[in-house]
Amino acid sequence: MLQPAQRGNYTVIGIFTRNGKKQMDGVLVGDKLVKVGDLATKTATFGAVIDALHGPPGATRTLLLEGDGKQFTITAGMVQF
Repeated sequence: MLQPAQRGNYTVIGIFTRNGKKQMDGVLVGDKLVKVGDLATKTATFGAVIDALHGPPGATRTLLLEGDGKQFTITAGMVQF
């Protein structure tokens, strides 16, 4: 779950779980979403960020995040809830 903030910052405020397992390992509440694929979140609308995150089950998205002052990339798989 993301919370939009001023200046195009998107903060992770929650991580979905399924059957007691986090759906995105390595991501922590408070991390900032920097990019979804090639979409830089700093200049994107909330709707554009959400659209970039959507996809059919089994598809993946490459996310660039920042936490503890360091940037890191994860590949997030799309699942149906």
